[in-house]
Amino acid sequence: MHGYGVKSEQAHEQILLINKAVERLCKSLKNSLVIITADHGLCDSVNVYLEDYPELYAKLKIPPSIEPSRALSLFVKDGMKDNFRNEFIKLFGNDFRLMTKEEVFAENLLGFGKLHPRTYDFVGDFLAIATGNKSLFIEREEHEIVGVHAGLTEDEMTVPFIAIERAGI
Repeated sequence: MHGYGVKSEQAHEQILLINKAVERLCKSLKNSLVIITADHGLCDSVNVYLEDYPELYAKLKIPPSIEPSRALSLFVKDGMKDNFRNEFIKLFGNDFRLMTKEEVFAENLLGFGKLHPRTYDFVGDFLAIATGNKSLFIEREEHEIVGVHAGLTEDEMTVPFIAIERAGI
């Protein structure tokens, strides 16, 4: 799905194969509950590249991390945070939510409970999280990624869940 997109014929064919395999499995079971789920949803996106925005990219200390494309941890050079924020919002504000590190932790975006002591170090000065259909990559690669995850769209945040109960036969 990453390579062709969630609505592609290739993805559809794979889903049909999986469905047939699950049907065969369930027909062979008695007194069983089969649960099928995923760790995230997916959506198709349009790729945008930081290499096309050299002035913005030059303000970063290191390349984006965490989930480069849909949830980017951005470490900004000293003295450039306000300028970076303004330029990023001007360029990508319709497609990404730009949060400060403090906002990320205040909103429990990484979950509840006790965090690993180094977690705070891994979140950059900003976290850019996709809210639209664009993905932000560093540079073009040989194979473009179409199906993506880690953003805040409904399709990405909806986790598939299927339960099939097989009674004793």
